Amino acid sequence: MSPSLIASVDEQRAPKYSYEINDPTTSTVTEESFHKIFYGVFSLYQDDMRSFRVPVVPVPEWSNPYLTAYTANVDGIMKLGFWGGMARIPGMNDDAVALITCHEVGHILGGSPYIRIAHPMYDGVSSEGQADYFATQVCLKKYFSRQVETLDYLNKAIDYPGSQLCHHSHISSWEEAICLRTISAIRGFSSVMKLLKPDEGEFSLNWAEIKPATETLHNSYPKNQCRINTFLAGLFDQERPRCWFKK
Repeated sequence: MSPSLIASVDEQRAPKYSYEINDPTTSTVTEESFHKIFYGVFSLYQDDMRSFRVPVVPVPEWSNPYLTAYTANVDGIMKLGFWGGMARIPGMNDDAVALITCHEVGHILGGSPYIRIAHPMYDGVSSEGQADYFATQVCLKKYFSRQVETLDYLNKAIDYPGSQLCHHSHISSWEEAICLRTISAIRGFSSVMKLLKPDEGEFSLNWAEIKPATETLHNSYPKNQCRINTFLAGLFDQERPRCWFKK
């Protein structure tokens, strides 16, 4: 096999870390839905974010092909950014765009525990685990409850892992629909986790036992399964998982 052919095969097997606007993908996110959801979530918390120590500015960049969303203080302005490449990851959906945006809002409004990196960029920024928890416990519920189409999820064939947890007699139709839509968001976001952290192997979209952390993770992401457990804990108003949070 020639060196050039070997290189071609290796490139096909390698993870893809950028998605241009016209690249083929199974993502169902469009430029219109990307901006509508991003600004829709941001607008819900715009008044709350005015009390933050520095101005918070939304920076969605649909044309940027790279895979990131971020919250960082840059020159005295807290930028809440989201690059289009991440929205174009195969398997992504509109609900996951809402989840990612809620996660970034959670960095600003999620509260303790905070990142402990001694740099102005992270001053007052909630940790990754706390941002995940805020996203499903508070933000997605608020956002999805204001979308009429959320009720359509009661009639969708949503049989993802974890969706059965939404079906019980002690919640209203609205609560069940919001629950199902959040499960859809977690499933879409799982595509991001699989791509960015393939070394962690397979993980379940349902609850799974994880070894407790010896101390709270302030400055790093929880592992993939721990993030799933955190999303579910927030969704069902349970305590933060011990896999990243230690009282």
